[in-house]
Order: sequence, then structure tokens, then C-alpha cells
Amino acid sequence: MTLLDEEGVENQNIKGIERTIILFFDNLFSTSQNLEMDDVVDYVELCVSAEMNERLYKAYTKEEVGVTLKQTHPYEALCSDGLNPYF
Repeated sequence: MTLLDEEGVENQNIKGIERTIILFFDNLFSTSQNLEMDDVVDYVELCVSAEMNERLYKAYTKEEVGVTLKQTHPYEALCSDGLNPYF
């Protein structure tokens, strides 16, 4: 597999391909313009009500965590290291 980076350099090894993909998405989701976030946020439609927000901030219980873990398929939820919990 070969992947061209933004400068047209071919990357054939895994590390080079990984670096190219990471740089692509870093550039895609960043800006060089000085944006005021308040101006941007003004255009975002609110979809979480005050009641929903209160429930989201509420502390979770040990029982809720247990139920959630039992409902999660072991091979679908990856940990922060990219491996499933049973690895």
C-alpha cells in the first residue's frame, strides 16, 4: 500500500502512512484564521435542554456502571489503547 502525503512524497511503511493520515486530519480540522468562538457558537443550534444537561452532569452510580458494562459487547468497545477489555 502506498499513500501520498501533502507534498507528494510516497509513504509505503506503516509509520509513514500513519503519520500522513494523522497530519491530514490535523489540517482538516484546524484553521489558520483567528476565529472568535463566540461568533461561531452563535450559529450552533442548541439541542440539549436544561433538564437533559442536569441529568448529564449527575454522578453515575456503581450499579449504572455495572449494567452498562454488562450490555457492552466485549469486542465492540475499545479501550484508550485501542484494545478490547478482554485483551
